[in-house]
Amino acid sequence: RAIRTDLERGQTVINLVFDKATLFGLDPDNAQVGDVGRGGVSIATIEDLETALRNIDLERVPIFIQASSSALPLTALLMALIRREGKSTTKIRGCIGMDSLHTLVREGAFPRSLRGAYDRMANLMIWAKENAPKIRTVNVHSQPYHDGGGSAAQELAFSLATGVEYVRELLLRNLAIDDITQRMCFS
Repeated sequence: RAIRTDLERGQTVINLVFDKATLFGLDPDNAQVGDVGRGGVSIATIEDLETALRNIDLERVPIFIQASSSALPLTALLMALIRREGKSTTKIRGCIGMDSLHTLVREGAFPRSLRGAYDRMANLMIWAKENAPKIRTVNVHSQPYHDGGGSAAQELAFSLATGVEYVRELLLRNLAIDDITQRMCFS
């Protein structure tokens, strides 16, 4: 309801923020007390996502998902929903932003290995290039550096360093620089 109201009032992009349990890939029934609903919406199934995006035409409205380390499963849920609705994944625009270092900095922990996260980041980029070419799959968030007390220069420096780290890791996984840069954004 909130998304539809915002779109009716002139918002041009959907910004979907998930709770801690979703970002850590946990089923709400197995999450820590307080993590479900903390900081965003809880999505564990395609039905949850369908409820959150009901009556929204994702072929017309770009979507920005702060998916952090759960970008791969959340992308799978989103694309399954799009296909269920008879829409084309090639028309979907926006960002399903994987930013593993953001999670590590913000939470002080990461639910998986960073090496594995970089592998998933590369796999998601390869998949998006073929199946959802208008979707960016890496989003470098500057917010944890800002919230951590960094100056504007430090926030920018850490964000750029994060972006460089991702580029280096993706190059090691045999992705082309042009493919990498077309799938990245900064916020």
